[in-house]
Amino acid sequence: MRLAVLDAPSNLGLRPGSGGVISGVDRLAATERAAGLIERLTDVVAGSVVDAGGVSVPGYDIEGWMPGGAPFNAEAILGFTIELADTVESLVSTRGPLGRYSTSVLVLGGDCSVLLGPLLALKRAGPPGLVFIDAHSDFRHEAVDALAGEELAVATGRGGHALTNLENRCPLLRDEDVVTIGIRDPQPEPLPFTQVSTAAEALEALTTDTVWVHVDADILDPSFLPAVDSPEPNGFTPDELVAVLQPLLADDRVRGMDLCIYDPALDSPGLPGATLLAEILGRSFDRVSST
Repeated sequence: MRLAVLDAPSNLGLRPGSGGVISGVDRLAATERAAGLIERLTDVVAGSVVDAGGVSVPGYDIEGWMPGGAPFNAEAILGFTIELADTVESLVSTRGPLGRYSTSVLVLGGDCSVLLGPLLALKRAGPPGLVFIDAHSDFRHEAVDALAGEELAVATGRGGHALTNLENRCPLLRDEDVVTIGIRDPQPEPLPFTQVSTAAEALEALTTDTVWVHVDADILDPSFLPAVDSPEPNGFTPDELVAVLQPLLADDRVRGMDLCIYDPALDSPGLPGATLLAEILGRSFDRVSST
């Protein structure tokens, strides 16, 4: 198996903060690389690790932000999503000498709206499945303005704007092809997705030929990683996250994963959060069999 590491350093899906401060999640990819992620992966992946570079991100239009209507930065997100989808598709469609898919992709975000790119890439070949590992449901779909809190709703055909129907492929995901793990923010109504707690349950619940894994860093308890925009108590320990990710990433149907929302600007000096995430990813991709 070849693992391609691809940067998608977008913060376009997040609202500007107090005083017009823009989120620093666009530094996640660079910070993880500086923490030695590529070297860690090279040491453990049963195959090769390829640096796939990055996808260019349009500028953040802070002057144009206004709540309600289409998502903020919608035009920029659209162009970025298509480019990300094209890149992921070119990577995952590579086949080995036995005709099997031979490349998996690790997408380093970014805010959670980067999820739409890999889903679009997989949807071009058929309905994908999704393992959604996040403290929040990201399922708001009325008066959508910040896509990073609505991307799962948009991916499942809700929202009623251009990003809901990318390339006329609405929805990117069917409700029955989504499983969630670790959501712990209060929900106003039950989610229309299967909720599980283990990788085995997630893989058993999904019947699609391809699967993507989404990981929001806020899945970790804030005592381990507080450097996220919306920390929630009672989260996973690092060991618990590895226990979920390792069997998922070893499954032949899983074409890759994205990691989002870690913000180096919110971290302590020395960026211990970046080191922790690099360690988690290294352990999670360990023992992934070559094909």
